[in-house]
Amino acid sequence: MRATKLGVPLDTPWVEDSVVYVSIGDGATAEGEVEEAIREAVRTSAPVIFLIEDDRYAISVPVTWNIPGGDAAALYRHYEQFGALVLQCDGTDPVAADAAAYQAVSYARARNGPVILHALVTRHMSHSSTDTQDQYRTPEELADEAARDPLLRLSKLLRDAGVLDDESEKSLDVGAAKLVSEAAVRAVDAPRPDPDRLLVDVTACDFNDRKRENAPDATGEPVEMRYALNRALKEAMEADERIVVYGEDVADAQFPGLPGKGGVFHVTRGLQFSFPNRVWNSALAEATIIGTAIGHSLAGLLPVVEVQFRDYLHPAWQQLVDEAATMRWRSNGDWTCPMVIRMAYGGYLGGAGALWHSESGVGMLSGIAGIRIVCPSNATDAAGLLRTAVESDDIVLFLEPKALYARKAPYPADAYRVPLGVATVKRPGADVTIVGWGNLVPRALQAAQILSKEGIEAEVVDLRTVDAGWDVPTVLSSVDKTGSLLVAEEDRYSGGFGATVAARASEELPGVLVARIAAKDCRVAYGPEGERTVLPQIDEIVRRARRLVEE
Repeated sequence: MRATKLGVPLDTPWVEDSVVYVSIGDGATAEGEVEEAIREAVRTSAPVIFLIEDDRYAISVPVTWNIPGGDAAALYRHYEQFGALVLQCDGTDPVAADAAAYQAVSYARARNGPVILHALVTRHMSHSSTDTQDQYRTPEELADEAARDPLLRLSKLLRDAGVLDDESEKSLDVGAAKLVSEAAVRAVDAPRPDPDRLLVDVTACDFNDRKRENAPDATGEPVEMRYALNRALKEAMEADERIVVYGEDVADAQFPGLPGKGGVFHVTRGLQFSFPNRVWNSALAEATIIGTAIGHSLAGLLPVVEVQFRDYLHPAWQQLVDEAATMRWRSNGDWTCPMVIRMAYGGYLGGAGALWHSESGVGMLSGIAGIRIVCPSNATDAAGLLRTAVESDDIVLFLEPKALYARKAPYPADAYRVPLGVATVKRPGADVTIVGWGNLVPRALQAAQILSKEGIEAEVVDLRTVDAGWDVPTVLSSVDKTGSLLVAEEDRYSGGFGATVAARASEELPGVLVARIAAKDCRVAYGPEGERTVLPQIDEIVRRARRLVEE
């Protein structure tokens, strides 16, 4: 099938009338992401069937505590005015359940919109081995549930129709028991996990297999980082028709003749005009952005999505951490969902936005196995890293220091790539190594110039990749040469990624002097004075580096 609705001629394994099936329980409807999923499906008229299997309890919590009025169908009935179909059936009645399922699939296959099917079912046994439901359910309620056993109802239906008798039912029972027994034997006899493979398929690439970058073309015209990203993304979309771009405010304009927005910082400006069916604004819902990116990726597209600020990522935590980041590893590489998640991050804009727009939070992200995290410090690397990110087959968090958006550097030639996990030495030196990334790199370079006037030559290393696959060899080689390390980071001192770098250097190179400079253990404060107090400044880098050398 050729999927062309998005303007993307894409080969997919899906047939023309495919539908998406989602199964949840009555308790899960209390999750905000269930509401987001249903709302997005309604908004886009997506062919999704949401089956709510309602056994009246979420472990021991009755449905009336989870759903206002205790009726899931009534809860979502208001979506019918926007094209959704809301059905309710007795899920223990084979005829009624079959009829409702047929109606749901037919509606979705006809592309009329999503379906919410509320099936009233039973829970014959307790939720888990540690749950004893007769401790919170009355004998009368349990007896009523047993009488509604769907297997018994199916047996009676078949007997009434003359299809089933005692002998044939016994034969079915024996056959079912045999299937279960054989499945149990296969499960028990299956090989145990191979310890040597437990670190395989965490990400697409082996952290120990680093490719070196090709030298950038330094003759390219100087461009601001935001426009280097814009240009690299446009080139990537021209080269790879799988790429779709969406997120918060990323589109240009709904009406012709207007210049368009193209993102808060204009990184995506003009892309919708160039690719009208492949760029769109999402709902202002981060879990929806990341969740639908997983779906688009599994369908064969390559989403490059924008979460407007790093600070806004937290509502999408479940989708990123528990769903996307675990998919490759828990399927032994059979299922992957590569995507690029772009986010403006960091401070150094005079306290504008402060704690809601100026946080770094790299340490919080770097502990998530299954994702890659990059953070450029200049326009050249930004283009090279973005090109690599879209080609990596990984989930890449692309942190864009908004304080550096307007800084210019040469735009690199088409072949230039910055491999993931490869640092670069921005300034050679022999007395102290300063490691940073993003906003701290230009500040470290300025500090190095000041130190040089004092006769102290600092080597500045731009880490660029700030995840478990960071460039340990380059950092250790530099520190082994200089004998001391100063990690300068924008993240908070407690929990910052720089602690990982410092600890590794201390372990691998006993005796070297190691120090860190980081943000204070509080939120980024308002105003220039507040920001200067919280975030690392150039004079602090100079003082700490000088002290390391003097010691």
